[in-house]
Amino acid sequence: MLTYAAAHERRARGVALLFASSAQRNQLRELISALPSNFEGALLIAFNGTKSIIEELKTECTTELNSRWASNSLSLSAGQIIWLNPQDSYEINRREQLLKTGPANKDSVLMLVRSLTKVFGHLSAIVPFDTSVPDRISALCQVIAASSGHILLPKEDVNFSTKSEAIQQRLSPAEIAQTLQQRMNSTPRQVNSGHIINRDLFEQILALLHRHKGTDFSEYREATLITRLQQRLANTNEPDLANYWERLQAEPAELDSLYSELLIGTTSFFREPEVYEQLYQALFNYLKTGSSSLKIWSAGCSTGEEVYSLALVIDRVAQELGWPLDAEIVATDLNKQALRIATTGLYTSRSIKTIPPEYLPRQLKKEGDLYNLRASVTASIGFKAEDLLHASYKPELDLIVCRNLLIYFKTEIQDRLIESFHSMLKPNGLLVLGRSESTGTSRTLFVSVDQSSRVYKALSFKPLSAR
Repeated sequence: MLTYAAAHERRARGVALLFASSAQRNQLRELISALPSNFEGALLIAFNGTKSIIEELKTECTTELNSRWASNSLSLSAGQIIWLNPQDSYEINRREQLLKTGPANKDSVLMLVRSLTKVFGHLSAIVPFDTSVPDRISALCQVIAASSGHILLPKEDVNFSTKSEAIQQRLSPAEIAQTLQQRMNSTPRQVNSGHIINRDLFEQILALLHRHKGTDFSEYREATLITRLQQRLANTNEPDLANYWERLQAEPAELDSLYSELLIGTTSFFREPEVYEQLYQALFNYLKTGSSSLKIWSAGCSTGEEVYSLALVIDRVAQELGWPLDAEIVATDLNKQALRIATTGLYTSRSIKTIPPEYLPRQLKKEGDLYNLRASVTASIGFKAEDLLHASYKPELDLIVCRNLLIYFKTEIQDRLIESFHSMLKPNGLLVLGRSESTGTSRTLFVSVDQSSRVYKALSFKPLSAR
């Protein structure tokens, strides 16, 4: 099996070119969210709008993939989402590089599609969400069909028709994402020879976990779950999923291990330090009017590095304000093994090296060879096992930090969680998400404080469902 990192070091197996405008904004967002984390192709997006509108849309789309703007020269690697500047023309060369060739003109799109089919042939595809110019789309379809490529039309399109055999019509955005992955993966999804994920067994495993652990993984993104299940199969040297299913029923310890594998998180102190710098500024502005108390929820805290990073930020804010802060942090996670580590607050000298000097405590307490962060910060911190999907707090929180969790859930669950976060925050309370996450379509609930760092402020508006 290709792990996430390995898959994305490879060249793209195929390339799809998607056309969209503002009218297809939700469809585009849904498709991008449905692309699996191990997507083996590259997706080029030609959006009919200004660069500022595209930048806004880009932040709405939740994905684990590498989402970026096209540059003068860009190698097409697996797992990329590339946004084309509408002011420029592009072509793909035989070294599988996307090149900017000059200002946009009436033939720009046709030249790009021709170069795409020359290089990627039957592994090229177009996704015309926007079919407002039927003649142009028909011409592109002919080019794609001539190279045995594919045209994937959305269900909602009723104005466009063609007899090309290359066309698959009436697909939902999620079905288009699934089809793209299948087309660009010449072999079945597998860990190694014989390790194919059977749909029925996969669903039975999720049901078993739900019964014994109480977590409903059916609301998580399936692609991520499959990848981690495949990894567990590889680690345990199981010959196939059927054998592993029997083992799970007979060995509670292995069920525990799989559960932990599905929940595993990546964390470190001050991961993406610029986010913490923006949060420091936002908290300072939030408190400078004289407030001295903070109630914070850190969701998906894993082994605690993020929680103690927050506590160190709070101590620095208090120092800058010139008065002490009564800060209370509730940190939650489903992984009890990770919580046990977090609760101790003990970390190695190697792990704390990523703490910026300006945030280091004046007296960093030590226990043997380990550093005790819990004893070195002033905030009151409580850890508990809790499912993010069922968490409920009074609307008195000043800050919610939920970084890199939403990407594991389906789009509708993400929207539900964003609304839930808003209901728990005070007016003007702060929300911090991961770099690949956003408040999506909930524009009436939050306003961006710093878009690049995903720091948001809650508006006082209450959704109808909460009134």
